[in-house]
Amino acid sequence: MAIPAPALGPRTTTDGVGRLVGWLDPTVPLFWAFVAVHVIAWTIVPAVAQRCVPYDTVEMLYWGHEWQWGYYKHPPLPAWIAECCWLLFGSVDWPIYLVSQVSVALCFVAAWLLAREVLAPWPALVSVMLLELCPFLNYTTPQWNNNGPTKPAWAFAILFLFLALTKRRWWCWPAAGAALGLAMLAKYDVALLVVTMIGFLVLHPAVRSFRTAAGAFAMLVAAGLVAAPHLAWLLDGDAPTLAYLRSRVPEARSWLNHITGPLGFLIAQIGTVIGMPLLVGTVFGWKWHLVAGDDRRRFARTYLLAMVLGPPTLALAASALTGMRMVALWGSPMWTFFGVLLMVAFEPAGTPAQYQQLARRCLAWGAILLMAFGLAKAFHGELKGEPRRVHYPGRALAKEINRRWSAVSSEPLTIIGGDAWLAGLAAFYDPNRPHVYPELQAAWAPWLDDQKLRRAGGMLVWQEATDDTVQGWLDRFPGTRIEPPIELPVPGVFRNLSVRIQTAIVPPAEP
Repeated sequence: MAIPAPALGPRTTTDGVGRLVGWLDPTVPLFWAFVAVHVIAWTIVPAVAQRCVPYDTVEMLYWGHEWQWGYYKHPPLPAWIAECCWLLFGSVDWPIYLVSQVSVALCFVAAWLLAREVLAPWPALVSVMLLELCPFLNYTTPQWNNNGPTKPAWAFAILFLFLALTKRRWWCWPAAGAALGLAMLAKYDVALLVVTMIGFLVLHPAVRSFRTAAGAFAMLVAAGLVAAPHLAWLLDGDAPTLAYLRSRVPEARSWLNHITGPLGFLIAQIGTVIGMPLLVGTVFGWKWHLVAGDDRRRFARTYLLAMVLGPPTLALAASALTGMRMVALWGSPMWTFFGVLLMVAFEPAGTPAQYQQLARRCLAWGAILLMAFGLAKAFHGELKGEPRRVHYPGRALAKEINRRWSAVSSEPLTIIGGDAWLAGLAAFYDPNRPHVYPELQAAWAPWLDDQKLRRAGGMLVWQEATDDTVQGWLDRFPGTRIEPPIELPVPGVFRNLSVRIQTAIVPPAEP
């Protein structure tokens, strides 16, 4: 059953002049200006407020340096992207922040393109600008991790499937599949979206047909082809990523886990999106009515309800059944189309002036969140009296570690082990990019083992490891020499702080 085309004013005119007028409306340059400002601002402020890259980003960097098809916690795509940033720009921070904001910009583009299919220009624009109130698309984004590439891949999968169903563009089916495959190469929670999509195609009477079945098959085949190398890696080994996922399920479960797990996730997700309808209400009032619309609009509303609310509902069900504690950030890719859903379902009959007012308020709240981020990252450590991880002097640490290594070997340092955060940080800021042996756990780093470390030698770093842990490391590597602690200053605006880091040298084996 075909979905009728909507009546959307100039955007739905079928002649070339009408389409040109539709694309040249004033909201188009405003949208691109909004995207550009967001990308630039959220790249510069983290680069200025933070002295080094965050924890998750460090993990991506030392993973990506090894070019594996999978890692012990996650699939490989974000780690590869992080390594590409290093290959292009070296040991500098801002490219990591830039690539993260490009991912956010792609989410904005996907939401805007879908919104333009079913909304008038101004509602379409503000439906995307409302995302400035969602922390998953601004405040949390400077930390590049597996959520980074998942979000745009997730968003474009939803966009392409919508176009496949409403425009009957055959290429959109494999395009949606390719997007799902890329999301699978970033994080497994895209399975929630796949289940939602298949359920929608099976249950919605307007799309249930042989043509849809063929398109869905093409979509799944494309997804499988893109993710195939990682899936082969997963099946060929002991599936460490699945073991890590299972570890999130508490061993000693009680009935309380089945309540607190989903409840905490639900509250966190509501908190991330509640600002959008509240801000709309400040401009258009609080009497909300469903927009009837034509068949295409009603279909779009049903589709977005499924794609936006289906995955978090499945996540809540999984948490309730297993007792798994759901991390709030796992909802990061789920809300890109929430603003579009609001406008499609409840589009206020406002004037352009009112929509412009709403757009200005979106920008104002976005600026407030940006300022809050900058102040928190720049001064929180000083107020607390203890440097945050993003204030650690990574370059100075790498330089001092190399100086100490040079005292025992004329060869470049090739392995840093111990505390995963400190080892990864020092490795990133070292021009020679040594390999990282996180926590000296071979299962976490199949590219290394104890024998390789004994043969090549290396540096161990730690800060809060227990005496038993350190003694265990020394027992594994006889001849290891503990060095005097490294004291590194952390200059501040109001007061200066410092960090104290322990090191040890594993001497290289005799030739």
